[in-house]
Amino acid sequence: MMNAHAVPALAGAMAMPRQKFRRPDPPPPPPAQPGTFRLARLSEVSGVDIATIGRWTSRRIWDRQTDGDGRHRWFTFWDCLHVAIIREMASLGMQLSGRGAILSESLLHSAKLHVAWEGDINDVPDRIAIYALDGSCPWMMDWVTPLERLPRSYVVLNLRGVVEDVNRRYHAPTEK
Repeated sequence: MMNAHAVPALAGAMAMPRQKFRRPDPPPPPPAQPGTFRLARLSEVSGVDIATIGRWTSRRIWDRQTDGDGRHRWFTFWDCLHVAIIREMASLGMQLSGRGAILSESLLHSAKLHVAWEGDINDVPDRIAIYALDGSCPWMMDWVTPLERLPRSYVVLNLRGVVEDVNRRYHAPTEK
């Protein structure tokens, strides 16, 4: 019986096991991680200052759905990633509120799904073209279409780069 994952070797060739290449960084935590740190660490890991996070929260650009009551809120790796995605969108001059908030949620869930499926960040898209559509959908996220087939105007967001940046900061030793 032939293993469906093995490629048959040519006559006389040595069979090599299939390898999965991983990045040297530890993988991000699973998507259902409980909150483990406070606002200052969220700011440090996401790369966004606390005042900006406060403004984004009050403008409903970022919805704090956290563990904890009152002033004692606990945040997760995924909260840091969401804030970093919003930071990246702001640096590209994209709309942050309204449809922009929906887009940032969609990008976050895309990263979560890729990490949940693979257990690492290797398959998180590094090039997501975001462009406007005519019709019922205001924008489209596309990481499959070749560049020459994309519309004339689009914005490219490197989601994997944002995830790698947040993952590096998350796993960096903290100063005490």
